Amino acid sequence: MQSDTAISPICFSALSFLLFYDYSLTFFEEVELLWFGVKNSIFYLSLLSRFLPMILSIIIFAAFHDTGWTGKVCLPFTVLHWLPLPLLLIPGEVALIIRLRSLIPFHSAPAARRGISLASKTLRAFILPKVWMTTLLVFPLLGQAITALYAMTKSLPSNADALETYTSCVTKVSFKHSVVFAAILMTYDILLFLQTLALSMRGEAEFKGLPSERLLSVIRRDASALVAVSLTCTTAWVLLEVFGRPDFKCMLIYPSIFLRSILLHRVILSLRRATRETKGSYWASEDGLNLERLSFEEPMSFQPGPIRTNVSIELRDMHDELNGNASPR
Repeated sequence: MQSDTAISPICFSALSFLLFYDYSLTFFEEVELLWFGVKNSIFYLSLLSRFLPMILSIIIFAAFHDTGWTGKVCLPFTVLHWLPLPLLLIPGEVALIIRLRSLIPFHSAPAARRGISLASKTLRAFILPKVWMTTLLVFPLLGQAITALYAMTKSLPSNADALETYTSCVTKVSFKHSVVFAAILMTYDILLFLQTLALSMRGEAEFKGLPSERLLSVIRRDASALVAVSLTCTTAWVLLEVFGRPDFKCMLIYPSIFLRSILLHRVILSLRRATRETKGSYWASEDGLNLERLSFEEPMSFQPGPIRTNVSIELRDMHDELNGNASPR
């Protein structure tokens, strides 16, 4: 509809402003936690998911407000409709998989020996082994990339004439491609959310009252917010396609990507901030969790070691004195 096309520049401009405004709010925190932090794979994935949407928003913003962007000029840029999906969504989803893998321990002692609650034991049934979990989530990533690239090649030549009705480089996408991509994206979000929820709840049950309980609570909260926004945007995208509002749906695709980019970046920042806040009080054993060495690629073992406190040190010294082998102070 013509009204949908007319409102697109306004909505896109508002979302572009929100993207840059959020970056200004988190700039100093990003410098402190990311640029001066550990340079691991999460660092580079977060930069890609943060700065690429900003670059694309500048290009598309210029296309919306420049009458010189006719269909013939825009034709080489029609790739911008599908290219952001594999370049933006997939790196962010890989970052979430890495974060999820860090919650899966290499080994864990039987729950009965540590007095773990029945709820925690029940959650184990929903937690997949690391290899199976990664394999299960990699297939939706490949499906998204294949669908996006196939749709991009199919829609590139067939929609050249339709571009004359637009002031931006946005092409109409077939109903079949849109629904397939949305279904794969929703499947990935649901699988990732269920695994994150089960792992974080299990970890909170085993670390009840200990410093890392906050870290796991932050992970669960951020995962819930990210999945809620993603499912809402994807569902709205499908409904607009079903009810014949393709122009409005094409406008919606970029806000959904921008919102995911904002939330993903905030997830990474909050996780690093919570990890740093927990470093002051840590308990370390050969099999336990050492938050001083924790990074996103290292697995978190949910088997707590002995808590090193002044009381435990005094009790150890008293025991040594009673046995006649006190160490010199």
